[in-house]
Amino acid sequence: MRVGFEELKDVQLYRGAVGEYVCTMLYMLHTMNSCWDWDHSLLAIAATTGLAVAVNICMFFHVSGAHMNPAISLGFLANGSISLVTFASYVIAQLLGATSGAAIVNMSQCWKAAGDATCGMVTPDAESPISAVVALEALFTCFLMLQTLSTADLRHRFSVPGM
Repeated sequence: MRVGFEELKDVQLYRGAVGEYVCTMLYMLHTMNSCWDWDHSLLAIAATTGLAVAVNICMFFHVSGAHMNPAISLGFLANGSISLVTFASYVIAQLLGATSGAAIVNMSQCWKAAGDATCGMVTPDAESPISAVVALEALFTCFLMLQTLSTADLRHRFSVPGM
């Protein structure tokens, strides 16, 4: 694993961090707004989320790789595609972007949820054990990371029939 202090002088690092910030903020805006009105079906929410991911990848892949998730950035750090400095800048940008997107949605939508303590936040079922919720989140994050690494790692291209 390389540290990458020399990247601090490169404008690409800052361009990538800003790209991750904007990409993650837009992702949060799209997905949180799709979940806000519970009259939408789960299929509509899933389609909106998938479309948001696809559009953001198309818009930001050439800028930063469009990670949108610290777990994806961690995977790219682990396989040596990015340095520790790039990883840290991307994670900070992703956390700030997610917080900004959530704040914008909450400021624009919270008045609709008067009396709702969660203000539209999606939470696990009260009867679900927290260990099961965390384990499933970790498992699905690993699947997401493995899928992303297998398709986006340009150093290890392979031929897939039909693709």
